[in-house]
Amino acid sequence: MMAAMPIYVVNLPAAVRRRERMQTHLAELGLSDSRIFPGVLGSDLSEQVLAERYDDASARAASGRAFTRGEVGCALSHLAIYREMCRLNQPFSLIFEDDCTVHPDLPALLPAIGRWLAAGTPRVLLLSPLRGYLGRGATPLDARHRIVRIHRAWGAYGYCLNQAAARALLEVNSPVILAADDWIRYRQRTAIDLCGLDPYRVLPNELGAASHISIDRDALQSQTSTAVGDRLRRLARRWRRAVIEKLWLRPVHQLRRHRHQPFD
Repeated sequence: MMAAMPIYVVNLPAAVRRRERMQTHLAELGLSDSRIFPGVLGSDLSEQVLAERYDDASARAASGRAFTRGEVGCALSHLAIYREMCRLNQPFSLIFEDDCTVHPDLPALLPAIGRWLAAGTPRVLLLSPLRGYLGRGATPLDARHRIVRIHRAWGAYGYCLNQAAARALLEVNSPVILAADDWIRYRQRTAIDLCGLDPYRVLPNELGAASHISIDRDALQSQTSTAVGDRLRRLARRWRRAVIEKLWLRPVHQLRRHRHQPFD
């Protein structure tokens, strides 16, 4: 018999209202055995600790800009859970951030998700809306839900992963060079099997509301290089991606995207 899936909720100790809301919400879904995991507040990191745990030059090389302290703290919070998984020898786990809402269908899906994760290969399953996924070759979970391959995705407020994936993410992001939810770059640098749940079953608590981290991230976009060469390279990448999506992925692999809207 497969063990129950451990559940972690990332929560800053000072965010009492968020913590209480998530505890109540998950208890109503029968997930009251979830564990509140103390998050890292980036603004509290000393300059020495920040220099030790965040590689600014490599982050800029990977993402084209520096990270906010909030992004660094968020990444460190998720990495700490991965270390805990490995320390406790947990085969897989479910991770929520404290500003999400979970669909009532999800608890019943966890045994099937656990069986999918129980593979020797590193696997990550996003439960949130996907910017791009491939409908062709999907793996059914039940009559209504399926596992799909991801083309593009952001968001770390609801996902599952196995221990092999946790070890892979720790290796590539210690010190931090990628945001916690930079899943495509994670996949490019590791051997993780990155998939998503269709339909999605986790949403931000307030649909469309930006988190503090995303607000800080948007504010830093202006720091991205505006040199002509860099701008042309970004435009070329976007053009190439658009052509591949339109001529190959959409017609052949059924490329689709989730729209952020209330649960169906």
